[in-house]
Amino acid sequence: MRLARFVVFGLALLMSNNYASAMTNEALYKWCKPFADRAFSVDTQEDVLCKAYILGALGYAKGICFTMAEQAKTDPTQAFVRSFFGASKDANNNALIQAYVNKMKNEPNKWKYTPNAALRQVFEELAPCE
Repeated sequence: MRLARFVVFGLALLMSNNYASAMTNEALYKWCKPFADRAFSVDTQEDVLCKAYILGALGYAKGICFTMAEQAKTDPTQAFVRSFFGASKDANNNALIQAYVNKMKNEPNKWKYTPNAALRQVFEELAPCE
């Protein structure tokens, strides 16, 4: 029951435009680092928020890959957009979270920015839309 409340709370926060636009790489890194260090055991509210944020972004990227598949076959612009913003349906969630944590650990100069560009790069490296 406690986990269900965390999930609902996390999803409510992510659906709020004000909260999502205020998210920084630093905040997401600080949520995700302990989660990854504990082998992705969901024990805290921050674990839920980390997982919900990254899986929300991943779901959106998977949707782009799927819905643009036909258009990408005939339109080079659509193919580029699909490959740039999309992600594979076979993405490994924990591997993506770990890769994001590793990336942000090595790039503290990007902590003040929103996570979208860093997550897109991680998705492109580990779960390319093909």
